[in-house]
Amino acid sequence: MPSILPFLMTIGGAAAATAGGQLNGYWGQNGYIYDGLSDYCDTGVRYVSLSFISRAPEYDEATGYPVWLLSGCATMKQDISYCQKRGVKVLMSIGGVWNNDADYRVSTEQNGRDFSDFLWGAFGPYNTSWTGPRPLDFNGTHNAVDGFDFDIEIKIDDKPYIAMVDRFRELAPSMFISAAPQCPLAPQYFYMQELIQKAKLDALFVQFYNNEGCDAVIGNSKWDDEFNFNAWGDVLAASDKSKDAKVFIGLQAVEGSSGYITAKEMQNLVCQYQDKSYFGGVSLWDMTLATGNKVNGKSYVESAVDVLRDGCKDSQQSTISATTSTVPAP
Repeated sequence: MPSILPFLMTIGGAAAATAGGQLNGYWGQNGYIYDGLSDYCDTGVRYVSLSFISRAPEYDEATGYPVWLLSGCATMKQDISYCQKRGVKVLMSIGGVWNNDADYRVSTEQNGRDFSDFLWGAFGPYNTSWTGPRPLDFNGTHNAVDGFDFDIEIKIDDKPYIAMVDRFRELAPSMFISAAPQCPLAPQYFYMQELIQKAKLDALFVQFYNNEGCDAVIGNSKWDDEFNFNAWGDVLAASDKSKDAKVFIGLQAVEGSSGYITAKEMQNLVCQYQDKSYFGGVSLWDMTLATGNKVNGKSYVESAVDVLRDGCKDSQQSTISATTSTVPAP
């Protein structure tokens, strides 16, 4: 997933009830100033993952000057409570594409715990003893996210991130915590392997794109070409604490992106795996792109919600083993 943003619970209404899974959508990378978070919270989405917190405190040197992104985004601040009242869980995603400007490496387990304490104080429920920033509060209203998502896209020691999750669990045992691994399972490419093995997670938003050997497009790679959703179920079954977690099919939502499949192909794919006990739903990169991608007036988001909400009718089911699109990587 792209990453540009610097480092920066109450559920009242009801998100769309789904017969066969939920929808997660990432938000914050591809929109415009008028592209409000609330625009997507009436679509049937269950989780909105704000992307990203992309710098760890130890690589974000204090200068004494305010960080403008921590004090801006007034519209988003208002939208968070709107979304939560509609039954949408708002998650804060940590990571994204790693580079020197987006350095979210955490070097020690203690630094991981400290990172979680900062995030909890800044983005969690309001606490009068907290003296640090509260970026999401607005006009006396204290906003808090419902959980955190880990999108670590660099092969580094997972122990500090495991410490982060463990600390979050100490602070709020029922907090929703997810991870968004890329789909390869070969050890050299399996980022967050130890985190997924040892930390207690609620969901995996697996990125079945940008990796031709395991994405949702069959036949586009000279390597072992397999949509490995079931293998991710095995990963959870073998984990220490996440056996009850769910696997979401993470998809690109705009034509021309690596691993993209059409809305119809997406529905067929969901129908093949919807009855798996570990199936959680669909995760889209991202909500702005998915909403703008329309066929005959129907958006990619609406197509995802339809199949998740209504289940797989006979007319939707397909006997194909996977999709056959051959969209090249950008």
